[in-house]
Amino acid sequence: MKTCRFCGAENEEKNKFCSQCGGQFETDASVPPEETGSPAAALPMRWHKFLTVMLLIGAAVSVLAGVSMFPGKGLNIAGTEGWFSGLQAAWEWSYPVYGVLCIALGIYMVTVRKRLRNYMASGPSSLYVYFGLALAVNLFRYFALGEYRGESGILPGALWYVLYAAVAFRLNWKYYSRRRDLFVN
Repeated sequence: MKTCRFCGAENEEKNKFCSQCGGQFETDASVPPEETGSPAAALPMRWHKFLTVMLLIGAAVSVLAGVSMFPGKGLNIAGTEGWFSGLQAAWEWSYPVYGVLCIALGIYMVTVRKRLRNYMASGPSSLYVYFGLALAVNLFRYFALGEYRGESGILPGALWYVLYAAVAFRLNWKYYSRRRDLFVN
């Protein structure tokens, strides 16, 4: 086990960077620490730490939302009246499908969190894939579950999902591009 000279965390021998703070381990004992640190190691990692916590919370919420979509697990649409009750039979397939998608997305979020937390090279790209998958699942919910039938119309709700995914993708792309050399484990 290696001990990080910056934060004191224990790391595996194969790691080139600390799994807690991102500091680079010395590769040659004769080189002073100032010359071995990467520029990215000096950048703050607060967003990274916040994001790893939020991915875990989001995973729990996603799995719970997914479980609630199955009959008898919290979703009661059988007693509804009006135009919705006529469409219920056509939508019965979409609630369990949405539930499975939410559970799968929650499991993938845990995987993304692990990759980011361990500074794996696939961490940032997994996060970008997550944003695309989250957009697809939300658009499925929006259209297949009939949420677009409200008074606001199709366009505002669908645009909200697309805008959120685009902004989140771009901000995280910029953040992790500056820290690319930290993710090599």
